[in-house]
Amino acid sequence: MMGKYILLDSSILLECERLRIFEELKEYSWLGKLAVTKQTLSELNLLAAKRKREARVALELLKKNEVEIVDSIGRDADESILNFERTRLAAVATNDEKLIKELKKRKIKIIRIRGRKRLELI
Repeated sequence: MMGKYILLDSSILLECERLRIFEELKEYSWLGKLAVTKQTLSELNLLAAKRKREARVALELLKKNEVEIVDSIGRDADESILNFERTRLAAVATNDEKLIKELKKRKIKIIRIRGRKRLELI
């Protein structure tokens, strides 16, 4: 049986440097392995190319922590997260309100920033 994943959305990855929350994200490893979809990675690469420092830091963190890159179907990052195989999805780490609303409808666990500096599982 394949393991489960916590998919990281770019909205949470872009906050990692400012809020220093990547270590806290790793504390959720009991739920599953940290991963990003190829579409999320592409989104971060586009932002990094536009000189977005937060995106470059996020890409460095993904590489340094050997975060797995997974396949999913979708035109963009959000769609790829929503289309990820449900049986392999443990949770989604995001701070994107639109995505959170959709994940709640689908009863998918969410890890989000609370109080500007801590993470919570909802």
